[in-house]
Amino acid sequence: MHCEPLSDTLKQHYVNLLDAMVSGRFGIPRESTASGRSAGARVLVELVPSEGPASTLLDRTLRPDTVESDRDLQTFALSLPAHAASELVLRTESLDGNESEPSWVFWSDVTIE
Repeated sequence: MHCEPLSDTLKQHYVNLLDAMVSGRFGIPRESTASGRSAGARVLVELVPSEGPASTLLDRTLRPDTVESDRDLQTFALSLPAHAASELVLRTESLDGNESEPSWVFWSDVTIE
């Protein structure tokens, strides 16, 4: 599991023509939600071709302080639309904008098939 404070965290993976699915898990560690330290996070998965606009495949807001189901590990499985060779971008954004007290978020078990 990779966990880090976020300030518009960005992870990039390259996908080829034959890749049809991306799956994995993400979340905010219980330690930060139990202490009330997390204002939440926005989690995005985007397909970015070398030319043309990006496609947002997942756009999820986690508010673990107020939404109990957001405190658990989240799982995703997404079919990739037809695409040329592209970048798959896993991005997170802090909801509070306060960089002195960042939220924490993690991605795990990301698989591209």
